[in-house]
Amino acid sequence: MSRFIRAFVFLSVGLGCFWGTYINYVEISVKKEWPSTTGEIVKVRVRNVYRGYVADVDYKYSIKGLTYISKIEHRLSEAESKETPKLYPRSKKVTLYYNPATVEEITVDPTSMEMLYFLLFLAIAFSIAGLKIALTRRSE
Repeated sequence: MSRFIRAFVFLSVGLGCFWGTYINYVEISVKKEWPSTTGEIVKVRVRNVYRGYVADVDYKYSIKGLTYISKIEHRLSEAESKETPKLYPRSKKVTLYYNPATVEEITVDPTSMEMLYFLLFLAIAFSIAGLKIALTRRSE
């Protein structure tokens, strides 16, 4: 494979990651403006997924006199999966942030930045690798 094709592939992946970072940033900015309400944990299920665990947590909350139940998936390590009853005890009161346009859409932490940082790291790494491949002169 020629170095220009490799450089193009790496730069394309880097550009895609930069786009994902931007989308994630916009989503966080919007969610920070969502109103909050108090909810409670009503049900927790832990699933073993590829490379880790997921806790499916059902939250019950009320908005304008109507009661809703929505699920949030929380990624867990193996150690956290064993501590799930302590992390997500039934009937625990929590602050939930909801989308005013679609009140079934909720989040616990509207400013969670883990995915943003991960995508930004990948974007920078792939872009640097692509530029290095493109700009490196082949010694003959």
